[in-house]
Formats: sequence, C-alpha cells, structure tokens
Amino acid sequence: MRSRLKHRASQKRADEARLAATTLVNLTADSRATETALERGAVERVMELLHGANCSVEQRKLLIMLLANLTVSPVGAGQLLQEGKGALEGECVACSQATRASDAQLPRRVSP
Repeated sequence: MRSRLKHRASQKRADEARLAATTLVNLTADSRATETALERGAVERVMELLHGANCSVEQRKLLIMLLANLTVSPVGAGQLLQEGKGALEGECVACSQATRASDAQLPRRVSP
C-alpha cells in the first residue's frame, strides 16, 4: 500500500514538473517573458538542471527547448557563454560538450 502511494506521489510530481517546464517553454516564446526569465537567472538554472543526475530524457528535451528560447536574444546567448566572467567564460558550453561526449554510447574496440 505504501509503495503504491509513494509511486503515485512520485508520478504526480513528475507530471507537475513536465507541465511546468512545458509552460515555461511556451511562455519564453514571448520576448518579454524571456527578458524576465533572463533577469532571474534562468539560463544558469537550466544548465544546472541539465547537468543534474535526476534529469530524465523527457525533462532534458524540455530544458533544451527552454534554453533555445532563452538564447535567441543576444543577452541570453551571452549568459550561456558566460561572457565577461573571466576564467568561467564558456564553461557552461564546455561542460555540456564533455557531458555529451561521456554519455555517448560508442562501440568499443576489442583487442585481438
């Protein structure tokens, strides 16, 4: 009984998170909403969530769509690249590429 309740609660949270992310994707299609999101650090938060261990494939897709909307503007692109942050400049993009490369399922060569 308890495990069923836990599963339902977990599923409900996942559904709510998906709906919230979908709503943010739709809202940020509007430039004013994008501007507000950028002022509140949305790019940095999206990158944190993308690198999180608990991020499902579906969540990643929605977060990438959100990131695409946020980085259409020069301000959003600058935040993604971390322009003007000295040594941190470009770290988000570099970390994303490293994560993607480590996640790739490349065939391994077997030595004879």
